[in-house]
Amino acid sequence: MTRDSPKPVRQFVKRVPHDLEHIVERCLRKAPAERLESAFELQRELEHFRLVAFGSTGELTLRTILRKSKRPTIAVPILLTLLLLGVLSAIWLHHSLKASWARTQALPQIAQLIDQDKRLEAYHLALRPRSISRTIPS
Repeated sequence: MTRDSPKPVRQFVKRVPHDLEHIVERCLRKAPAERLESAFELQRELEHFRLVAFGSTGELTLRTILRKSKRPTIAVPILLTLLLLGVLSAIWLHHSLKASWARTQALPQIAQLIDQDKRLEAYHLALRPRSISRTIPS
């Protein structure tokens, strides 16, 4: 250790965060002037790393998510989750619009057609909400 430079932490722990690796490297530098000056400074550096990585309460922050999302193992599931949420939201919105149209327009028209003894037209109008898929009348 006194003659050779220490092996990088990444050689032992493949997924060590870059900031933490930098702190360890500073602690192990040969020249005392390049090392952290005190245990207090080490504590401050580690606390700063913890705050950046996990937030003040130990939870993941938006900054951490964005930094980690550059990795495919994190980015792909996040993107797939967002895509799934978008698709489910679109399906829910489409269903809500169809239900709203049926409640506010189709049902009163069906009741009116039945009152006028136009049962076949009322039947076809009742089947219409099932067939609406691309356009919804406003």
